[in-house]
Amino acid sequence: MLNDRESKIILVVEAFFGSLYVTVTRGLFIVMLSYSGYEMSSISIVSLFSAILGVVVSYLLYYKQSIIYGRFKLKMVISHGTERFLWMSLPFFVWNREITALLYSLSMAITVPVGVFISAAMMALFRGEELDDLNAKRNIAGAAASLIAGIFMTLSLAFLPAPESYYIPYVSAGLLGLSSTFAISMLKIQRLEEERILKLREEDRIKLSTTFVFLIIMFTGSNILGIAWIPYLKNIGAPSYIAALMNLIGSVGGIVGPYLFRSYRHHRIAISTNALATLSVPFFLVPIVHPALSFVTSATFVSVSLLSMLIYSNYVENLGIARASVLLTASSFIGLVIASLLGLFLQPFLLLILAGLSKIIAALIVTFAVPETAVVPKEVAMGYARLIHSVSTAGYMTIAVISRQAMITALKVFALSLLLILVYFIYRLLFLITL
Repeated sequence: MLNDRESKIILVVEAFFGSLYVTVTRGLFIVMLSYSGYEMSSISIVSLFSAILGVVVSYLLYYKQSIIYGRFKLKMVISHGTERFLWMSLPFFVWNREITALLYSLSMAITVPVGVFISAAMMALFRGEELDDLNAKRNIAGAAASLIAGIFMTLSLAFLPAPESYYIPYVSAGLLGLSSTFAISMLKIQRLEEERILKLREEDRIKLSTTFVFLIIMFTGSNILGIAWIPYLKNIGAPSYIAALMNLIGSVGGIVGPYLFRSYRHHRIAISTNALATLSVPFFLVPIVHPALSFVTSATFVSVSLLSMLIYSNYVENLGIARASVLLTASSFIGLVIASLLGLFLQPFLLLILAGLSKIIAALIVTFAVPETAVVPKEVAMGYARLIHSVSTAGYMTIAVISRQAMITALKVFALSLLLILVYFIYRLLFLITL
């Protein structure tokens, strides 16, 4: 049986090698597509398929917790390793857009259970200050690994010709990612059972709903930025190593951010700064300025995850570990669905404008409607939060009804089409018989 110290070391090692793998595979993907001839619409379609599948998986995990519990460790190791193999294969199929879309969708979808499994394992092994200490050490290890990976990507793109500049980093990162899979396979985790979910108070439900809306809008802006930034740089003539340099500088920002923004007030300032920095991106036509903007957006975006974790952690006993983790993950995928749909119809410049505006709306929610961070009294903030909750709930119900009616209509049209085809087939058969 491993002691707490050994379990911590294993989880920190997993964070280090996992971050190396994640930084390279995610950081190079849009670059690889953009410089392999994929148009903005093609990139958006690839992202859209993956986002929809991610939302579906999140929905299943939220309502079917039995998928997570029972043979927990085996499921965690298998999903963890499968994710690495899927991502490692991507550059070898980039020539085929359909296969790339399928593989990327599967790769992104499986990140949902992997994230939930890792969070659940940490919370199963540690509590309170020990869990905080583990999170801090994993963040430090992950940030250091991201910096190393950023240097590796920059050098690969600067000195290796395509496609070797994609093959070598992806395979190397995938193998290092499998090291993190081997690490977690050594964890000793007792059997985890499904949690008893307590009922939320109305006020808590409003807070969680408002936070969820904030996360969706913020992640929409972030995903639009991720989809459009590299194609925009290509349009203004930036070489491919600028994109890798942005990842490198952004990793430095990710290291600095947690030390700069610690309180609720700091998180509010960071999110507002992030929104303004994002809005400024399309107005800088000199490529070398963009790595500096990447530093600012990365350093300040850390506050989004820190703030959401602070808020959702207060309701773990009511929501359950798995559901709290799934909600955090689902908001990112819903944002990716919205961003991908917009990417199908708009050019990079307009997308970047929308990314900035989305984040400004999210910053306004944090400033006025999230009680923990609001500059107005709590009662006023709760009033705004209640309004957002009502509008979002009404919007959800309207979309659900419209979607249901649209599905019913589509099924009727499909049935009618089949009937007409059948009638035509019968008449055609009778015509042939009478000849």
